[in-house]
Amino acid sequence: MLFQLGEFVDAAGQPLPFKIECDKLTRNEWRCIAEYAHDKLPPFGQARGVPRSGDKLAELLNIHRRPNCRTVLIVDDVWTTGESLRAFADDYIQRHRWAKDWIGFVAFARQRLPIKVRCFMQLMI
Repeated sequence: MLFQLGEFVDAAGQPLPFKIECDKLTRNEWRCIAEYAHDKLPPFGQARGVPRSGDKLAELLNIHRRPNCRTVLIVDDVWTTGESLRAFADDYIQRHRWAKDWIGFVAFARQRLPIKVRCFMQLMI
């Protein structure tokens, strides 16, 4: 199941009433998300996944990269607070001098996103 009721804790230590279990998504489902997203995203030179959680989607989005672009697309599965995506993006930009800036993409967002991050589905209740 993609959505699981229960008591969970996110990467930032916040309690969550349900979990979005992205490990349950198939490669075809990830490909659907990537294909839907690629023409709606600004140009990017490469997609980099937040380790483990964003790797599958980043791999599929890299098919659409523009090699001469110096913007990096940082990818994650779920945005709750954005802490892990922002930390990874800032670290990546500091370590790779060729990269001018970053934009973000997540499959699911639990709250409003900053302007430079987009998502496939946003949960707004």
